[in-house]
Amino acid sequence: MGYPFTLPLFKYMGGCRVGCYINSVSPDILYSLSNRVYRSNTGNRYIKYLQKFTYSKVYGKLYSWAGRCSDIVMVNSSWTEDRINHLWQCPARTYRVYPPCPVQDLSMGRLDEEGTRSAFKIISLGQFVPHTDHPLQIRTLFQLRQLVSESEWERIRLVLIGPCHTPQEATRVKDMEDLCKHLSVEDTVTFRLNLSYNEVKEELQDALVGIHTMYSDPFGIGMLSANPVVIITNDEKGILFP
Repeated sequence: MGYPFTLPLFKYMGGCRVGCYINSVSPDILYSLSNRVYRSNTGNRYIKYLQKFTYSKVYGKLYSWAGRCSDIVMVNSSWTEDRINHLWQCPARTYRVYPPCPVQDLSMGRLDEEGTRSAFKIISLGQFVPHTDHPLQIRTLFQLRQLVSESEWERIRLVLIGPCHTPQEATRVKDMEDLCKHLSVEDTVTFRLNLSYNEVKEELQDALVGIHTMYSDPFGIGMLSANPVVIITNDEKGILFP
């Protein structure tokens, strides 16, 4: 629930054995703030970021102390495990416990009736927020256009699926539509907004490739499928093609 400082309260004042299940932690703020302090080395901006950096360092120390009060730690991913071990430094008490992810009804790569695929559909499923980095997907599609023949390009489709409920999300979608026009890939990219679960399943069943470009993902999210597909993910350095 995000209340790490209750751990020492129950352990030392309540005399309890305590445990926790962690699904998100973002110590990267320490690294990002330190870089921003270095780059913003003039005037009030330096002082502001220096204050934030100092606060983050102090908070990180207290957070580490509170976490080590836990008798058992469970985490939801290897991403979270690495960061918890770095911060709390209790790997012998830390266990990776993946949440259940049934994928039997999320098969990708459905064939047409003739046993062929008329389109090479690439699916991106995620919120329209900055760290999902949809523009990277669109620019990658533009680069792909330079590598394939015209007939192959005609079969390729990129479908961006996600919720769009706020003005900020609507603005990002509009910006990405403009980016598609700027790169002349607007006929290849489709935006599917606010789909129902069944509609998402339909889109997945027609897809051959899943693409996920969120960087520093605090939940360790990845794309799952009941059958083999090509999965393209993104780390802090750029695009990865496993």
